[in-house]
Amino acid sequence: MAIAFVESSVSGAGHAVINAALNMGLSPILLSIDPNRYNLPFPGLARLKVNTLDSLEVVKAAKSIPDLQGLGTTYEYFTVVAADAARALGLPGPDPEAVANCRSKASTRMVLSKSAPELIPSFRIIKKIDELEDIGATLGYPVVLKSPELTGGGCVEFAFTKEEVIAKGSALLSLQAYAGRQLNGIILAEGFLEGPEFSVETFDDQIIAITKKVVFGAEGLIERGHDVPAVLPDQVNHQISAATLDALRALGLTWGPAHTEIKITPTGPKIVEVNARLGGGRITDLVKEATGVDYAKALVDKLIGQPSDIQKRATRFASVRFAVLDHSGTIENVEGLQEAALVPNIQSVGTLAKAGYVHNRTGNNRDRLAWALSVAQTPSEAARAAELAASNIVFRMKDGLVCKTPISLTHDQI
Repeated sequence: MAIAFVESSVSGAGHAVINAALNMGLSPILLSIDPNRYNLPFPGLARLKVNTLDSLEVVKAAKSIPDLQGLGTTYEYFTVVAADAARALGLPGPDPEAVANCRSKASTRMVLSKSAPELIPSFRIIKKIDELEDIGATLGYPVVLKSPELTGGGCVEFAFTKEEVIAKGSALLSLQAYAGRQLNGIILAEGFLEGPEFSVETFDDQIIAITKKVVFGAEGLIERGHDVPAVLPDQVNHQISAATLDALRALGLTWGPAHTEIKITPTGPKIVEVNARLGGGRITDLVKEATGVDYAKALVDKLIGQPSDIQKRATRFASVRFAVLDHSGTIENVEGLQEAALVPNIQSVGTLAKAGYVHNRTGNNRDRLAWALSVAQTPSEAARAAELAASNIVFRMKDGLVCKTPISLTHDQI
């Protein structure tokens, strides 16, 4: 039996689902507009070149695959194409309309504003420069400006004055592409959400885990790490769980995995975004280590129409911390990986960058180039191990600069 994946995230969940499919005796096939761009550690992985920006082309390619039983994706930007193609092929998958409403943060806001307005920040959808004039007076400062189509903190700006709103908003409206992705010429303006941030990992209508986010940088645009499960008072746990499930039902996303980002503010939980996929940033691995739920295998089972096992079998704590390269330039070498791996409780260490890699600093999650993942019996042991290990990782640049992420064991408390 074959299963097809439309593109792939470059690590974490992307690797996990392909590995799960192979372990289940399936034949995974990667559909990609550029199959050779992936350095995936699966020598026998079949690859098929196809225009993955067009669901009709994906359907055409999929029909040529013998005994195809499922089609999906772990890559945020291709969730709509995959859902459309699966529906057209008569294969299991989420509701394409629900996925589309999640793919666009503007659509998410519009849907939730009608059925659960208490779960979202105040917002405006901006299409023209003159619509920026009164945003600050309407939403209050700081104003958060973002492209509704991007992920990972891409093209997110904070504006503290009317002049900044107009300048930064105008620049975003004029931006036609980012990291190779075409933009649709609108931006989302929102009121700033004050409070700690979490993500909720769900499957169908079941909560698998709540993840605590550790952010980096003055504006918190880089998710420096994740802790699973988040240790929360019962009341907060209930608030987060209820808000997440209410949002998913309102959006119609009750099939398979979802990764919902949420903040606990002084006025209650607020939805930041909803993603119709497995969580990125090694969260799939954290969930498996902490709860025993093989999130990747559950998705593969779901995609081929088999029952998914999401029963929790473990009660441990898992953390990941990323080494962030806050500098543009060419990497001469990545050092300290072996030292990081020797830290007690470390489960895995890895990097996306090698000697000769040219990095362009973005100020968002694209600056995370290495990681250390830990598993322990207590949350503090897991977090400390991941922090210590990640602090060992050093990026030595060709211009002579030596870059490493400073250790930080300070965590937000609720």
